[in-house]
Amino acid sequence: MSLQQREAGKRTTAEYFRWLLLLLLTHAALALPVALLINRPVDYNYDEQGWHYPNVLLLAEKWPALDWQHDMLSEIAPGYLYFLAGISQITGSDIHTLRVINILTSLVLLALLFASCVRTVKPRLACLLLLPLATSNYFIKTSAFLYTDNAGLLLVAAALLLTTRAKLTTLNSASAGVLAMCATLSRQVHFWVVGPLLWRALEPLVVALSARFLPENYQNTDKQASLASVSRSSIFHAVVMVALPVAALVFLILQWGGIVREPWRSEIMTVSTAAWAYLLALMAVFAPFFLMPVTGMKNLLQQHSTKWAMLAGTAFGLCTAVAYPNAYNEDAGHSGGVLWQVAAQLPVLAERSLLFLLLAPVGGALLALTLCWLHRQRGYLISLRWLIWVCAFASTYGVQTYVYQRYFEAPLLMFLMLALAFGLDEKNHKPLAASLGALTLLQLALTLGGFYPLLPW
Repeated sequence: MSLQQREAGKRTTAEYFRWLLLLLLTHAALALPVALLINRPVDYNYDEQGWHYPNVLLLAEKWPALDWQHDMLSEIAPGYLYFLAGISQITGSDIHTLRVINILTSLVLLALLFASCVRTVKPRLACLLLLPLATSNYFIKTSAFLYTDNAGLLLVAAALLLTTRAKLTTLNSASAGVLAMCATLSRQVHFWVVGPLLWRALEPLVVALSARFLPENYQNTDKQASLASVSRSSIFHAVVMVALPVAALVFLILQWGGIVREPWRSEIMTVSTAAWAYLLALMAVFAPFFLMPVTGMKNLLQQHSTKWAMLAGTAFGLCTAVAYPNAYNEDAGHSGGVLWQVAAQLPVLAERSLLFLLLAPVGGALLALTLCWLHRQRGYLISLRWLIWVCAFASTYGVQTYVYQRYFEAPLLMFLMLALAFGLDEKNHKPLAASLGALTLLQLALTLGGFYPLLPW
């Protein structure tokens, strides 16, 4: 290697760590004061004070024993709380120490997503793509206080990113399966990741079977043998990926008689599209910052196929807003988020909030636009994988009562960020950088306005 190549490598490494450090320090600077200085019950740490921290103390007292029937104080699986209880055997069970450990989990998630982005975009842009997540009011909340959200998202993200490799290996598939199992045992709702894993395992088989219908393909025994090989490989990877998370879910059902324990099962499980309407409304808020400044978006919007896709997305969004009641209602779990606060101030039509009647169709159109753009940039397989991620995530909330913004904001920002990381090329990104900077400032304003009045200044 020449001296010039070594110097270029050093500059690249230095740039990587400089932007990664900026990202991590930004999140830590926001989360640590909240974790270390807020010592009283507030709205933001309600679940921590009422459920999660007492549960960690209970599990720590009995650790390593675990009674699946009596050692859980809430409806969620105990995996992450049991992990914290185990760590507390070394660090002690002081709440501030456990909060710092939880922040470290969030930092690992940000570092993982940054490393994934840098595979396709420069470190500066990767940092800008992630700053809206790192500064999110809800991501800070679930980082600075003892919540299971960010740990679960870390496990899910790691499992998904393993499947983005060009070729699956036994190690990747097994690792994804273990991560999916841990995610399910940390919070049952994360079982959704099994859908994308199963699709990725079977994707080569689906492609091969589709190709058989083309007359020029599979005309000889060698290609037939190739199809048989693809079939065996796909089925093998599917079993390796999904066996453990499915076993984990079956275990929980056998222990509790259902996915969720009573008495919470009857309280939180119901069929509703309110969560989908809320998710699409958030899409309407965030997606323009990511999509509109992208080079070539104007030309894409003029294509007939894009217009039809966006029309279908608009119709779907309107259906989600109309199908089930979605007015602000604390008793129904329709609270806890900026959009709910806005919805509470706007008119309601037959228990349907005007806010979601307006925003959900826009969000559906922008979801379709994202898919069209990703298809243009990277082809139908990458765009289909991304759509399956989003749909699998959303599907689990179609049978849940509670619709809190913290459930949706961080995953949605992750999906949007990864879509751009997958699809961006080397063209001018200055308008996108400015747009992401503006979104980051808005996120900072919400975070500072929400948390810092609570600090003991």
